Amino acid sequence: RAQQQDKSLEQIQQEAVEAEGIRRLGRPEDVSELVAFLCSPEARHIHGGGISIDGGGAKGYY
Repeated sequence: RAQQQDKSLEQIQQEAVEAEGIRRLGRPEDVSELVAFLCSPEARHIHGGGISIDGGGAKGYY
């Protein structure tokens, strides 16, 4: 992608960070922490919902 846009990898990464609502890229822990919560007793009343783990990236879609 960087070569296609004639940009450095650092520029592409910075643009990705700026596009995120929380201004950082996602980490594996972001997903694993949600999985751990959903497997816990505290999540016993959550049934069939869709949960976005996108750092606020979908803010314009809803």
